[in-house]
Amino acid sequence: MKKILITGIALTSFSAFADWSLKNDKNIYDLMFLSGKGKITSESKITSSKMDDLAYTIGSQNYQTLSAKALNFEETLGYGLLENLELNFGFGYELSNEVSAKYGPASTSNGTTETFKSSGITTPTLSANYRALNQANSFGNLDLSLGFSPKLGTSKDAVNGTKGNSLRDSSLILIGMNFGKKYNDMAWRVGIKESMFGEGKSEDANNSASKSTTKSRNELLIDGSWQWLVQSKYVFNLNIGFGSEDESSSTDSAASTTVIAKKSFTAVGGDFKYLLSENTALGLNISVSAYDKFEIKSGTTTIPVQDYSVTTIGASIKTEF
Repeated sequence: MKKILITGIALTSFSAFADWSLKNDKNIYDLMFLSGKGKITSESKITSSKMDDLAYTIGSQNYQTLSAKALNFEETLGYGLLENLELNFGFGYELSNEVSAKYGPASTSNGTTETFKSSGITTPTLSANYRALNQANSFGNLDLSLGFSPKLGTSKDAVNGTKGNSLRDSSLILIGMNFGKKYNDMAWRVGIKESMFGEGKSEDANNSASKSTTKSRNELLIDGSWQWLVQSKYVFNLNIGFGSEDESSSTDSAASTTVIAKKSFTAVGGDFKYLLSENTALGLNISVSAYDKFEIKSGTTTIPVQDYSVTTIGASIKTEF
């Protein structure tokens, strides 16, 4: 609530000095950017993320503490098929992903640490964005999006001492909607996105006979952004979102089932863009996702998980040609 209040005060203060005249032309920094008809857009990103210590407890004793860090490269290519329809192809490479597990007194492995590492090509995504309404002749901009990311190859789970790969264990369907308006020196947008994961299948990196199956699940995100343009060269964005992840259930080759309860989170962040030219922008961003407490059930054992957060920082370059 405190974060929301601070954000609201900041938005009110900045908006008091804004030029509220509508601006209908497209710009590379737009919150709801669409590639122009017949044009190609490239956006390259490199991101580094770090998960704070995630503690599992049994009774009053620590069972396990996890920490994680990752470094990723992502590329998205967009093509303006029509003035109001953009096609996108996204792909990437996970340069590194490392999870460290330290076992506590509640575990039979008390005092030991395991490390799980993975890297490699990530699963690509095909998507389309359609502008159903345009503020030039309607009450705002309304974009509808649909994406699909198929399961490609075999997802290999990292085990202690053997590196895994970065392929997703299931297919993914993305459905989204964004609504917003753009003015001379600011813009805003609100959106909703549903991510639908199919049944997942993976195997241990050091033993193909050791497999895991995960039930299908959904993730929901409702978010919003506010943008300011300063001196025609500098762009500042503030973002806030609220999301939830459905209960997930996985079963291994020994028929042992682990259930992770539904999780909810709050995401806040901001980014800065510098316009190198009319069609090229450099960006820096930071975001923090804070997860509420939840439970994990493994067999007959229920393990509470304390709240934790994931911090992501990144740099990007986006250009249209």
